Amino acid sequence: MLTTDDKQKISDFVTHLLNNPNIKNEPPLIAENLIINFITKNLPQLKETFKTPQFFPNLEWEEILQQMLLDLRERVLIKVIPEVIKYINTNINFEVLNKLSGSDISAPNFYKEKFLKFVKTILTHKDVRYHFNSVINIFKYNILEKYLPEIFERRGFIYNELIKVQRNNLNCEEYINYLKTLLLIKNTAYIRMQFNTQASAKKVNIGDLKNISKLLKIFIEKLTENIKNELTDVNEKVIKMALKSNVREEDTELEEASARFLYILSARFQDYKPYIKIDRGAETPDKSWFNIARKNAEYYGYNKRMLEELYRIAGDNNW
Repeated sequence: MLTTDDKQKISDFVTHLLNNPNIKNEPPLIAENLIINFITKNLPQLKETFKTPQFFPNLEWEEILQQMLLDLRERVLIKVIPEVIKYINTNINFEVLNKLSGSDISAPNFYKEKFLKFVKTILTHKDVRYHFNSVINIFKYNILEKYLPEIFERRGFIYNELIKVQRNNLNCEEYINYLKTLLLIKNTAYIRMQFNTQASAKKVNIGDLKNISKLLKIFIEKLTENIKNELTDVNEKVIKMALKSNVREEDTELEEASARFLYILSARFQDYKPYIKIDRGAETPDKSWFNIARKNAEYYGYNKRMLEELYRIAGDNNW
C-alpha cells in the first residue's frame, strides 16, 4: 500500500525526469511519451534503484510504476485539457455540422458541450494524447487559417479534391471549422478496443492495423458506431472521415479528400516547433518538410499532388 510519503517520492522522481534537459522544453504530450520510453528502456535499472532503502524496498515494482504513470498523466492533463477546452469554446463554429447533416436541429452550443465531454474522455488514453500534439499545434499556430484561404484562392488540385471530388459546398471559413471538428475526433482511433478476428480476440488500435487493409476497414466501421453513440447528432460521414485521416492514401475512398489532407497536416505538425530565425539561404520549415515528404510520398502513404501544392504555397509565402 502506497503511503503519502511514497507518493511524494514518486512525484519528486517524475519532477526530476521532467526537468531533464532533453525533455523540459518539449510540449507536455511529447514529454510524457519521452518519459514513458525512458522508463520502458531502463526497467531493470529502475527496478533495482527503487529496491534500495532510500526508495521503496517494501513495495512491488508494478505498484510504483502504476503510480509514476498516474502522476505523470495527471500533470499532463492539467496542462493540456484547459488549452483544448479553450479552443473548443472559442475557436470552432459547430454550425457547420448542421449544414453537413442537412438540418438545423442542433444548436452549436449542443455540439460544443458534446465535444467538450468527448475530448476530455478520449484524452485519458495515452496513445490518444501523444497523437493529439498535432491537433494542438494546428489550433495553436492557426495552420488551417493560413493554408485554407490560399487553397481556396488558387482553386488548384487540393481545392478540386476538397470541394468537387468530395462533393460539398462549404465556403472557406466553413471548411476550416469542418476540418477542426474532424481533428477533435481523429485520434479516437488510438483508443485500444476489443477487436475479434478469426485468429484472435484482443485489444487493438488503428496503429496495430495500419498494414492490414481488410481488418482496418472493419475496425473503422465498428469504431464509427461506438463514437456515434457518444456524438449522437454528428453525421456518420463526419466521424468516418475523421478516423480515415489516420490512414494511408490507398486506404481512403476517392471522395475522402479531407482525410488525405489531414493525414499530411497531422504528420507535419506532430513534432512542430516554431522557428524564430531561419539561416540565410535555408529553406523555410514548411517548405522543407513538404519537399522531403513529396519525395517519400509513396513510402508514407501521402497524396503526392497535395504535397506538391502545399510545397508551392509554403514557398510562395515564405512559411
